[in-house]
Amino acid sequence: MLHALLLLGLTSLLLSSEINIGSTLINNHGETINNVNIICGDNGTTSDKNGVFKITCNKNDIIHISHIQYKEISIPINQISTNG
Repeated sequence: MLHALLLLGLTSLLLSSEINIGSTLINNHGETINNVNIICGDNGTTSDKNGVFKITCNKNDIIHISHIQYKEISIPINQISTNG
């Protein structure tokens, strides 16, 4: 059964046209998800054992979040609200 990944506590900091994004990935049961692939433009990373990741994106990029056990999601950076 596929479940959508959820972004929790998404924060960003505007540095010219670059945005630093950090978040914790959780499933619909509130459990953190490790080893999630996150790609934004030319940058890529994976979430750590606590579901935490950090990545730098351009404000016109699309962030792609995928894991073999979950449904992939893609979100345009300009549609993400900032908390900080």
